[in-house]
Amino acid sequence: MENIEVKTESINLAPLEQAPRDLTPKKIKKITTPAEDATEALRLRMRQKVRGIFHFYECPQGSMEFTYKEFKNDPVEKYSMIDGQIYEIPLGVARHLNRSGKYPLYGYTKDAEGRTTMRKEKMVSRFGFESLEFKEFGELDNNLV
Repeated sequence: MENIEVKTESINLAPLEQAPRDLTPKKIKKITTPAEDATEALRLRMRQKVRGIFHFYECPQGSMEFTYKEFKNDPVEKYSMIDGQIYEIPLGVARHLNRSGKYPLYGYTKDAEGRTTMRKEKMVSRFGFESLEFKEFGELDNNLV
């Protein structure tokens, strides 16, 4: 029989000597991307106040209430407006009033072969916001709300 020699190594499992770690939370600087910076700049621009006249074409002398929120971090705001009154509102709300609230009117036409086809003839605005940036002060009534 052969003699088998077994070599063993001792392994030190004792913890290493380390300085105690500081476990207090540290402030982490938020890194923003150029897209986030551009969105924040646009959000600030849309919050600038503009002055103008609200028009409610669908119901003259009527009033309209709506809520509006454009950006993720903005609060939901409620607006109540009366036709013909002057308001000072954020630019984003004025743009919303001018770009939405429209519906299409369709009409029928005959093509060259005599077939009847339907197409959109025009867009009808229900409401809008007219800017007073270029109006003369003599043209305005004193009905600022």
